Formats: sequence, C-alpha cells, structure tokens
Amino acid sequence: MWPPSSEVKVLTIDSCRECNQSTSRYENLVWILLALVGRHPVLAEYCAAGGKVERAFARDSTLRDVIESCKNTDGHYTFTGEIHSAFDRVLRKTAQGLYYGLYDRVPPLEKFELLSIEHRDYRSPEEVIARFRTPPVRDITNEPLPSLTSRGLPNVFVVQAVATNPETGESRTVIGSVFQDLRQEPVEWTVYQPGTLRFTFFQDESGDAICVMDLWSTLVAAVRAPWPNQRGKLRKGRKNPNARK
Repeated sequence: MWPPSSEVKVLTIDSCRECNQSTSRYENLVWILLALVGRHPVLAEYCAAGGKVERAFARDSTLRDVIESCKNTDGHYTFTGEIHSAFDRVLRKTAQGLYYGLYDRVPPLEKFELLSIEHRDYRSPEEVIARFRTPPVRDITNEPLPSLTSRGLPNVFVVQAVATNPETGESRTVIGSVFQDLRQEPVEWTVYQPGTLRFTFFQDESGDAICVMDLWSTLVAAVRAPWPNQRGKLRKGRKNPNARK
C-alpha cells in the first residue's frame, strides 16, 4: 500500500499463497484510490500521465470501473461495494500486522473491526483519537467514591450549580455532580516513514484496543482489536522496526 524507502525496516508476517492472492486486487484498489484522493508528492506522481495508476488501469480495466462507480458528481468518493470491502480487508490486515509487531501475537483477522475511514481534509488524527479514546473525565456521581488515601480523595472533583434568591440572598445547590479525572497521557505515535505511515494503539472505554493509522497524510483509519493483557516481548531482528535493542 506504500513504497517504503530504503532506510525503512519492513515488518513481515508469514502468509499462505491463498491469502496473498485473494487480497492482491483489494490492495490495488486501496493504493489507487489513495493516490486519487491524496496530497502527497509521490501520490501525485502515481496519478501523472503514464504513471502507476494509468498502468494499473491498462492491465486491468475493471479496476477503473470499480473506482468510477463509487465517484460522486462532486468528484468525491463513497466507500461502498467492492471499494469498502477492499479497505476493510486491507486495513484490518495492516492493523493485524502492526499488532503483531508490538505484542508478538496474531489474533484472528475476524477479531479486527474497521471502525472508520476519514479524510484529513475533514477530520484530523487527533479528532479521530478523541472520538474513540476513554474520556478524560468520568461521571461517578452515582457510583461509590474511590478509596481514600493519605493524600485525600484521588483525582476527584465536584461540580455544583448554585442558585441565589435575589430577594433574600439565600443560596441553594441546584445540581451537583462528581467526576474522576483519569489524567490521560498523550498517545504515542510510531512513525514508519514521515508522511506515509504512522500509527498508535490505545485502549477505549470498553477495554478494547484501537489502532489509528495516519496514511499518506491523507486518510485516517481506526480499527478495533483485542486488548493484550500485557505488552509482549517484541520480536527481534531486522524485519521488525519495533524490535527492542
């Protein structure tokens, strides 16, 4: 889906011939559509006369038919039909591979769920993360308070709305709520190649893992995955960019 530079170490996962062959068409549809909607200089080269997109269409005219079928009158594209199937399969496989690189585990592909695909013209990676990440505060008004420590009540604050009678000067609490501050740390991005691929994993409110991928500074995709009980030993060797020294 992206051509890494010679400096990038590529993570690979063993795959059977059937899986490789069954997704080659999907991968072609994904990179062609990325090229058509992208802003990256390399993608512009792909779309130039005689470029990779034109050559791909010449080899298989059905690729052009599929992409044209999802093009709207305003020039934008709708992710439906085979295009949706292509992005669904390729992005879930990509998240599965990144998961393997981080946690040394390969859950079945059906455990990965594509949640959203956004164009960066309309939604930033940070906005996508905020949508799926655990909220920074949690309403615990109707729950037992956290345990009291020697330093007091941890990360808890109270919000009250007070009404004052202008004639008598008396005040009363109209609404009172208790919130717990979860004090989230910023997500940690892993950059494979600037402007081409970066990704992050974080935990959502339900306890699942969410993988957000920033592709070609063009599309932002979110994929749900199982949350590992603990961070596994990273695979070593030149094929894993995330291997610990």
